[in-house]
Amino acid sequence: MSFFNSFPDDENCFGNKIRMQTESQAKISIFAQKAKEIDDIIKMNICYLSGESKETKEALKFTIDILDHPERLSAPSNKIICDMDEEINKHLNEIIDHLYTFRIWFALQKPAISEGNSFDAAVVEEMIDSIIKYEEYAQGALDCYQTYAEERGRLFTKFFKNPYYEDIRIAIIDLDQRELSGNLTILYDVRDAYLTLHDCVVKNFDRLKNPIQSVEFAPNAL
Repeated sequence: MSFFNSFPDDENCFGNKIRMQTESQAKISIFAQKAKEIDDIIKMNICYLSGESKETKEALKFTIDILDHPERLSAPSNKIICDMDEEINKHLNEIIDHLYTFRIWFALQKPAISEGNSFDAAVVEEMIDSIIKYEEYAQGALDCYQTYAEERGRLFTKFFKNPYYEDIRIAIIDLDQRELSGNLTILYDVRDAYLTLHDCVVKNFDRLKNPIQSVEFAPNAL
């Protein structure tokens, strides 16, 4: 049974969406759709890539207002940054789910070398390795958001103890500015990952579309 045919006949099932897309030679694959979606988000937020842009300065006003009033002893999160972080977290979790599904599919389609398919097996193995690298990157990017929040909290704790230390003030503003521009970098990387994988699937479609009749499932293949 093909990997695509192993899903229930629910048109909303993600597996069936993949099946329908690959049956049309991946003309409108999930990877291409997501790359376009993320590229649109990049275009809307490209202004935050520069620390000198009007939009970046506007976003940092919220942080500067907190620093200008240390007597409040309150440091809420920067809403613009939080909203962007939430959006990117959604896309990171989404690409991890997609990569996992395709990694399973690629592993199931990998031919046995003993059958004389060493070249095809090597190609599929290389695709699996690429997916694993993208998964690791996406997971690492998710971890960075926790690091940002912890660092911001630590700096504000220092600030409220020493509100007139200019270096702490500069460090907090710089941290928020780097978070804004860093989010754009992550979006670029996720978009490029989708494009690369889409290209890989299209070029190797013939190797992947035919199910392997007999698969010896090895845990280390995943």
